[in-house]
Amino acid sequence: MTVYGIDPALMDPVVLDYRGEPPADNRFIHLHRPMSMVQRADLPAALHWVLMDVNLAPQVALITARRLAARPRHALHGVLLTLKLDDWRAVRHIPRLLASISAMGMEEVKATQLPSNRMELFVCGLTRAGRQRLTGD
Repeated sequence: MTVYGIDPALMDPVVLDYRGEPPADNRFIHLHRPMSMVQRADLPAALHWVLMDVNLAPQVALITARRLAARPRHALHGVLLTLKLDDWRAVRHIPRLLASISAMGMEEVKATQLPSNRMELFVCGLTRAGRQRLTGD
């Protein structure tokens, strides 16, 4: 598989040089810029998964996740997102955040609190194609 990593920081050479075991065609492509600077032309025509773990407010992170998940949506299998909560008052926004993820075309959305610092949610959203791929139906 090909993984596109979006990060303005430098990547470890081990990550940049990853090719997997022969004859695998695995590779990592580093888009060395902030997410907001990534254009549609920087990404492949079809994205199957969007994985995101950023230190941004959930509402800001979801703007980018929505933009990436829309390219093109029929190929998308799902999203795996870590959302950082600013403080405990942000808990009241969780239903709205999950509804926003569902609106990306996800048929199934599940969330769980991450135990490491208790201020993060992990959200898995699956499209119909993603559910079919996982279940074989």
